[in-house]
Amino acid sequence: MPAPSGFTTVSGSHFTDATGANIAYVIFFEPARSNGTPTSFHSGGTPGGQVSKEPVSVAAAAGTPFNINLADVSLTVPPFVGYNVWALDAASNKPLLGPGYFIQPTGAGFDFDAYIAGAAPTPTGTGSNGFDGSGIAGAVGGVTFVDTVTSAHLNLTFANGVRTVGSGADIGIPVAGVTFIDTVTSAHLNLTFASGVRTVSSGADIGIPVGSIEFADIITGAPLVMSFASGVEVIT
Repeated sequence: MPAPSGFTTVSGSHFTDATGANIAYVIFFEPARSNGTPTSFHSGGTPGGQVSKEPVSVAAAAGTPFNINLADVSLTVPPFVGYNVWALDAASNKPLLGPGYFIQPTGAGFDFDAYIAGAAPTPTGTGSNGFDGSGIAGAVGGVTFVDTVTSAHLNLTFANGVRTVGSGADIGIPVAGVTFIDTVTSAHLNLTFASGVRTVSSGADIGIPVGSIEFADIITGAPLVMSFASGVEVIT
């Protein structure tokens, strides 16, 4: 059965000992930020909602596969949370995995057998456009858009909690636009500027979609998160 909207089916074939003998096991998945800290989050898909930070688990007999549906981390808010993973021997209750097991499943399916422990995670709050928890490419304060009509550079920032758009030195690497994943409908919405006018529209994705962007207010330094819900911009 396919995973529900906004979720990814994580699967694996079996656990073995060093001789290749199959082991009965219980495997656990704990929602966490990319630094390993357990966290709750908002899931994408239909319907989206709050997800507990408590671990979930699935048991499998020796030599049998497991399947579990976990929230697609490219659709979460903040984007790219992940899951700490550990497993216990069903007979002895001894741990089976060493350190470094942190997965970030996306899409229809995730093959746990192919995962390499210690692989560098995508930082929580980051999309391929370069966004991290404080803007773009590690720069706090704002995002520089390239106007799709005039090619002028426009800086989107927040000052005393008010969204502002102006010219000036580029903030990070300029982008043509940002695709948001609507936290209610999971629709993809492109935020761009055309002849200086801010627009939100559907269309081909610009980079990898993100659930939200966290700004640092350029006056107060307070964190402000921009997202979209049912097509409406939300600042929290």
